[in-house]
Amino acid sequence: MTTTTEENPTALAGDAPDVLDEFERAMLDLEGQRFKYAGIKRDAIRELMVEHGYRDHSPDIRFYQILNQLIERPAAWEYAPALMKRLVEKRSL
Repeated sequence: MTTTTEENPTALAGDAPDVLDEFERAMLDLEGQRFKYAGIKRDAIRELMVEHGYRDHSPDIRFYQILNQLIERPAAWEYAPALMKRLVEKRSL
């Protein structure tokens, strides 16, 4: 039997609430910024990823993988609805 919680009717009882951590919020904030040059954004992504422990050879690829997963998270939609809508539209192209 599955039950829902009062706070989030779609969440199963016992599930952790969908809350973004500091890193995920920083990712969304970075993605929401407008950059004049692509290289500046790439450098900012690499700096953020390395700062949070992603030191592999392609942190920018991992950034976009995580960002793609965030599109499915209700907490991300609550945090940045306009950005999420733009990302979904971009993904469907």
